[in-house]
Amino acid sequence: MPIAHCILGPDIKLDISPVSLIVERWADYAGISGEHMTLTLTKSDVQIGVCYRVIATLYLPSLWSGENVGALQLALARSLADCFDCTLASVHVMAAIIQSGLVVEDGAIVEW
Repeated sequence: MPIAHCILGPDIKLDISPVSLIVERWADYAGISGEHMTLTLTKSDVQIGVCYRVIATLYLPSLWSGENVGALQLALARSLADCFDCTLASVHVMAAIIQSGLVVEDGAIVEW
């Protein structure tokens, strides 16, 4: 259940062609199936301070190993940079680890 929420900088133009490839590339780069991956894109109007073209928060269940978390973060950064034609230095990815029982899906608490 990798879920990424991405905030795009004000200068990024959304073109459906490359955007539709982000999850596919993310899965390929991470070496896992994209079947359960979710990606949300939001445009920012203003960014102040240190500016990134893309800021992503990656939500992962606590059952993922540290190695897998790192692989998913790097793969997400790479796929975002590819699809929005920007450098890896302009993509910022943070991971948030979600403990078992802190997710509700289909009206039920999810345990892993």
